[in-house]
Amino acid sequence: MHHTSNARQELIDICKKNYRENPSELSIINEFESTYKSDNAIWWYTRECCFYRILNKALRIQDFDMLFVLRFFITDLSKQLNDEYDRRLRETPTRDIIRVYRGQAIHVKELQLIKSNIGEFISMNSFLSTSLRRLTALSFVNTIELQEEIDRVLLEIDIDPRAKTKAFSNIDRLSYFKCEDEVLIMLGALFRIKSVDRDNEKQLWIVHVTLANEDDYQLKETFAHMKEKIGDETNLHSMGKILTEMGEYEQARKCYKRMIYEAQINESIGYSGLGWVDHWLNEYDTALNNTQKALSLIDELLPDICNEKARLYSSMGLIYWRKKQYDQALKNLKKALYIQEKILPPDHPDLLATYNRFAITYSAMDEAQMAFEYYNKCLNIRLATLPHNHPDIATSYNNLGWLYNERIGDYAKALDYFQQSLAICRKTLPPTHRDIVRTEQNILKAIEKMKQKSKTKT
Repeated sequence: MHHTSNARQELIDICKKNYRENPSELSIINEFESTYKSDNAIWWYTRECCFYRILNKALRIQDFDMLFVLRFFITDLSKQLNDEYDRRLRETPTRDIIRVYRGQAIHVKELQLIKSNIGEFISMNSFLSTSLRRLTALSFVNTIELQEEIDRVLLEIDIDPRAKTKAFSNIDRLSYFKCEDEVLIMLGALFRIKSVDRDNEKQLWIVHVTLANEDDYQLKETFAHMKEKIGDETNLHSMGKILTEMGEYEQARKCYKRMIYEAQINESIGYSGLGWVDHWLNEYDTALNNTQKALSLIDELLPDICNEKARLYSSMGLIYWRKKQYDQALKNLKKALYIQEKILPPDHPDLLATYNRFAITYSAMDEAQMAFEYYNKCLNIRLATLPHNHPDIATSYNNLGWLYNERIGDYAKALDYFQQSLAICRKTLPPTHRDIVRTEQNILKAIEKMKQKSKTKT
């Protein structure tokens, strides 16, 4: 993650504004401004002051504007924790399971979700502060006031130091507070839920989890694929892509506008990103306008045969498909494909995206055979390049099932594809996930159509 001194100054300015009436906090902020270094990030995070409160709140409510300002602090915290994790592994190798504890409040709906997903994974979207002392965690949880929709929870977390997990470490050496036996667990850690039990005497729930081994549940393949897809660098462009994938379109739009303003990367990428966000917000004319601006800028800089142009043509094809202007969609998709088939390997993800857009366009035009050919190309690329239980493969099977069910009328074939899709979804997604629900509904539709077809024959 790249960050500059202006990011730190932006955070300092925000803190000074928010705490302008608080002399003690202003004094700490001034100290931060003059003394902060990347190798004392944990010291600042554990200090009772505005910085850890702002970070925790931004992570909790997913305030992406604030998280972008905090990116330097998150980077420094992560690096220091990773370094400490590596150092302890080298200097104090152990094979014993480590148990740490955390007391916290939890909403009853969140607790119910945990209770109904024993054996599944949960993720934490913050750095997790825990203690080696059970009594310390219990003392904290006892200070939480009981409320109608809030429960007390004692998390018991087992960590296998031999397993490949997110970084964790005892941070007493680096903490503002010494000798507290505090163990900090990395942002974004995954945990497998083992059990949930009620302690009536202490009026709390005990949730037993284990820090996930990345080799568990095919997580290793999934992590590797997502890292390859997103990469390590987090700048305005990559953050905009991630926000768009998360459905945070307004936040993504801010990223791309800021990119154009700061000219951080080539301006064309900013307009291209804006066009993509506009598309997801159903603002198709604006999307076309921004994508065309990106194409005009690239025309001045790059040769005719380049994938940057092909991506923009492919995006315009998708936008025209959304507008139901299928001839224009095909025209732009053919321009994209002409370039991509010349310069890209046959299993490249950009080529897959263009094939998929051909498929949905031909399907909308009732050209089922052409749609099948392109959907099948997508499936073959995914089978060759993705982990065998990846959700995108399930999507391909579902698309082919839909085509057979709605366009071709071969309901037995549709059912076969839907069942293959469902088998993958059940291995990789929680039971109530919308993709599972959707696929189960598609199976019921295919079965019903088979019954109706059978009745018609008799």
